[in-house]
Amino acid sequence: MHPLIGIIALGGKSERMGTDKSMLQYHGKAQWQYVFDLLLNLCDAVVVSCNRSQESNFPSGIPVLIDAPEFENNGPIAALLTATKKFPDASFLLIGCDYPFLKLDELKLLVQSRNESVNGLAFYNEAVKVYEPLLAIYEQPVLNKLQVNFAAGKLSLQHFLIEINALKIIPKNKTSIRSIDTKNELLNAKEKLRKLNSKN
Repeated sequence: MHPLIGIIALGGKSERMGTDKSMLQYHGKAQWQYVFDLLLNLCDAVVVSCNRSQESNFPSGIPVLIDAPEFENNGPIAALLTATKKFPDASFLLIGCDYPFLKLDELKLLVQSRNESVNGLAFYNEAVKVYEPLLAIYEQPVLNKLQVNFAAGKLSLQHFLIEINALKIIPKNKTSIRSIDTKNELLNAKEKLRKLNSKN
């Protein structure tokens, strides 16, 4: 198996949330840091993918991968393609910053499902019948195809996962793949996490 590099995809300033979702705190630390700490348990290396304006948000010592100029401003595909330039022999676990209910056990399920016959794998949302492209592993042998798609203007990672017939992984806890995109969802998520933590 190819080495697995964890990529934390920050995204930009969410219009619906009104702030950078990677800096929100659900677990006593910024969400990017929470995801970073999870991925350290599973990957050979972990990088934070961001644009140039976000680089100064991170302390020294945190590996930051700035979108390459030829890929920037094209969404999360830019993070993957930039990473393939830096780590040409690696596969990638791409994780977004808007899944506060995500836990280590769920990510282990993704990583442990890797095998040589699978081009990629992602959590699958059965309720709406879609892959979660920012909760997915993209294996090295198909990344050339991703570059071909980009050159053809095909930027959707959802469509790419369908195209490569990515393995559908059903999470044990469906809440773990619930994304938080608005201020109301943020307040509800924090309250739900507070109640869960008070029980433990």
